[in-house]
Order: sequence, then structure tokens, then C-alpha cells
Amino acid sequence: MNKPLLLLFVLAGLLLAGCSPTLVAVNEDIDKEFRETFKPLNQSLVAALWKNTSRGYRRLGTKRFGEKEDTALMQLVNEIYFNPQMPHTYEIVDEFYSEDGGSGPVMVTSGKHGYSVSFHNNTPEYYVSVLQIQPNEQQHYLVAAIYNLEDDEWVLDKVFPVRYAMLGKTAAYMFEMAKSWEKRGFMIDAYVHAHGARNLVEHSGDHIIYKDKKEILKYRDQLAKKIEAAYSKYPIRIGAISSSPQIFDFDMAFHEKGLYPAIHYISNVPGSDYEAQVQEAKDIKEYMTKHMPDLAQNQGYVFYRRFTLDPRVDTEPYFSNAFIDYNNNFGK
Repeated sequence: MNKPLLLLFVLAGLLLAGCSPTLVAVNEDIDKEFRETFKPLNQSLVAALWKNTSRGYRRLGTKRFGEKEDTALMQLVNEIYFNPQMPHTYEIVDEFYSEDGGSGPVMVTSGKHGYSVSFHNNTPEYYVSVLQIQPNEQQHYLVAAIYNLEDDEWVLDKVFPVRYAMLGKTAAYMFEMAKSWEKRGFMIDAYVHAHGARNLVEHSGDHIIYKDKKEILKYRDQLAKKIEAAYSKYPIRIGAISSSPQIFDFDMAFHEKGLYPAIHYISNVPGSDYEAQVQEAKDIKEYMTKHMPDLAQNQGYVFYRRFTLDPRVDTEPYFSNAFIDYNNNFGK
């Protein structure tokens, strides 16, 4: 087996407690021919994900992997819909290799993409392939595949998947957009984008860690407090409207590859009265335009999502439907 030349020292995160720096090669610093070794392994992993059969990916793994039936991988295949019509392709985001990693906790960091992969290593030699896959039209995932050299053969030991982007928009992108909206004076739009960034990073777990994770979580909470201070605490009851709707959240909607605000509110209007529901959504928009200037109304799409109960606290089944304000035209 050809060994790659280790050309670069990376202080692999600076690892975790009790670890010393390890010689790690990254991307082009790994021998090109050696990198080819892992292409068929990655292809087999991606194919197994789409087939969604435990036998398919157990066959790829070490004995440890097969015995414990890797929980992170099971969570991935159970969580998302793998569209069989989508091409079973992947993109290699980063690769890391070490031949003297020893055993114990390891963290390798991507300087280009702003994340770290943290894992417990079992053999002196390991290889990390970080892949980006798109299982359906909406979602992109990062999948970190940890390979160990055992009995002179490279085998899959761990798989760590996390949501990476929605319609191509990453948490880092949403975070920057949130700060841009706040600078322009639109606090609700800022919160909406910060909320979207939070939704991605808070599901990243302990193994793929985004660089700005703490800042994103903190920023979203700061904006939430500012909104509550400006408009009273949630829910925001609009007594000026005859149906007295209550806004209980601002969220993000993805539409035509754009990110747009969604106003979540509880409605008392009967489900059978569609015209009254449309009128209520129009009234909420008119109220917000006059009394809540922190939302930019002229950005094309604003979603008004009607709920019969507050899904955050109510255990009873609720019904929801949405109205889209597109250039001042409401529709279902």
C-alpha cells in the first residue's frame, strides 16, 4: 500500500483534553494516488444510504460498527427522505489523514469551511472523508466518514451526519444575513435568519462542530429578547383585529430558493370560513406594517401561517395552513 506524504502539521483542533498535537495531512497534502483509495468506499457508503438497508452499510464497517449499529447513521436514514429520483452523488468537502494518531479523542478542523470533526480514534492510522450529499431537493448534509486501517484494510468505523444547508443556504450564510438585516433596522428579519441558522447548528451534535455555533445560538436569543421587549412577550395579541389573533413566533420559510419570513399566529376564525381567514391574514399584515416596522414587507414573499392551537405548548392536535403575501397578493 502506498503511504501518503504528510506535508503539513495541523494541530488537530487542538484536540481534546489530554491529547497532544498529531501529524495530520489535509486535502492536497495527502498523496493523490492514496486519496483514490477512499473513493469507492465513499461511493459504497452513499449508495447504502440511498438504499436505506442496515445490511448495506454494516458490510462497510468494522466489527465495532456492525455490533453497535451506528446510532448516528441510523438517525440519518430515519430522519430524512432519500429521494430515489435524486442522483446518488456526493462532493468531497475535506479529507484528513494521520498515521500516528494513536487511540483516544481526536479533533480535526477545516480551515476553509469552518467546522471541526470530533471523534474517538481506535487505531493509529485513520482517514476522515467529509462528504456533502443532497438526498432531496431541500436539504444538504455533511457526512463525516471515519475509516480505520485494520488488518491492512481500510474499513468504516464511524459515520457522523449533520444537516448542512437548506436549499443551499448554510448556517454561516444565514448568520451573516441576520447581522445584515439588523444593521438595516429590520430586527424581525434578522431574527428569522438567526432562527434558521440556529435550527441547523443546534442539530449538529457533538461530532461535527460549526465554528460559530455558540455565537449563532447566543445571537438568536439576543434578538428574541429584543423583540419581546419591543412588542411585549409572546404571544403578541392583536386586539385591534376583531378575531384577536395571537402572534407566537417568527420563523423562516423556504420558497423558490429564497429565505423569507413566516409569521406564526393562533387564529379563532373557523376552519370552514376561508374568506375570513384570508381577511385575517391581510389584517395582520396591515397591523404589522403600521405597528411593527421591524419587518421588511417589500421583499417579495411574506408567509402568514395560521394555527388553531399553539404547537409549542398544546398537546392536542392542531391544524395549520399558510397564506402567502406575494407583492401584496394573498393566496393559499
